[in-house]
Amino acid sequence: MAEKINNMLYELDQLHQKMLTIEKEKWIFERKMLEAQFNPHFLYNTLETIKITSLMDAALTQDLIQNLTRILRYSITDLEKETTICQDLKIIEDYLIIHKIRFEHFSYDIVCPETIDNQPIPKLFLLPLVENAIKYGMQYRIDLHIDIQITLEADSLTFLVKDNAGGLTKQERLAILDSLESPHTQHGIVNSYKRLSNFFSDVQLDLGVNRQGETWVKFITKGLTHV
Repeated sequence: MAEKINNMLYELDQLHQKMLTIEKEKWIFERKMLEAQFNPHFLYNTLETIKITSLMDAALTQDLIQNLTRILRYSITDLEKETTICQDLKIIEDYLIIHKIRFEHFSYDIVCPETIDNQPIPKLFLLPLVENAIKYGMQYRIDLHIDIQITLEADSLTFLVKDNAGGLTKQERLAILDSLESPHTQHGIVNSYKRLSNFFSDVQLDLGVNRQGETWVKFITKGLTHV
């Protein structure tokens, strides 16, 4: 019995140390994310989830901590530094897994051919699209589903983020498109567009709601300028 208690105390101490590390990295991350105009709010919710699950499921808590730690460490490095599609999708999936743990009925799919795994891209430029899909999609349905699809045809690379909520209005769509050339916009989708435009010679943004009631945002890029 004494040995079990000691083991439990040791595990709790280890968990506490990991939480302290995450809190420190969170502070650095928030500064970086504010500079990049990304939304850091999910960190607070994730930490609350970790606190709750730590009382019920040690294995799940460990998974949450590992996922969040990978996101933090990846994100606090230079956001202007390029990465690869494969590396970025791993971090975005960590982000989606955290939401899957928080929201039982949430689901997602990521489709990307292995042939473009090593394609250079701006770091985390897809994250604002995923954040928006979750933030606004959850207002319409608890069974939110997000699809991320990346395809390559000839010299055209297409990035598509789609959800089944259908919450984008015509006015919102036009407002986003009208703000593409504004130097003062705070919208995550527009920021992603501008980052891609600094990376590719030709970038097109399209978004809307299809007949199936799915909201979609699509970047079509041509002419890689950074190799």
